Amino acid sequence: MEPLQALNHGQRQRLAFIDFCLQYFGQISRQDLIGKFATGLAAATRDFSLYRELAPENMRLVHPSRHYQRQPGFKALFQHDAEAVLSGLARGFGDGLSQPLVPSQVCLDAVRLIHPDTEIIAALMRAIQQGEALDMQYVSTSSGESQRQIVPPCLGE
Repeated sequence: MEPLQALNHGQRQRLAFIDFCLQYFGQISRQDLIGKFATGLAAATRDFSLYRELAPENMRLVHPSRHYQRQPGFKALFQHDAEAVLSGLARGFGDGLSQPLVPSQVCLDAVRLIHPDTEIIAALMRAIQQGEALDMQYVSTSSGESQRQIVPPCLGE
């Protein structure tokens, strides 16, 4: 049996949330997990330990900020559907599941226009969250292909 399938539904949801936050925001803290799922500190610590056991190269703890940071070798444990992710981010779901929060200011609703790859969405979301620039290939019908640097303020779904 696959390790994730052996877990109960609640554990899988919490691990999926950790995975989602690392993938799309680049970081997560125990307080994020506690706030989202109303768990205790010990339970959150166990969830992070289990996630680290299943995906040791995905995150590292940054002690001054007490956040777990996404690592360059990150490989998602869960598949996140691009349209569900964009829809969830735009509507404030926060984890792609079904527990609404405050609507997002960084993702606007327009999901049917494109079908982006989840890795592209993840890179854009991390840049938005961290206020960083992204290097990209840009193709224009008038000027052709060029290399550009963008600083996205929000994501149009």
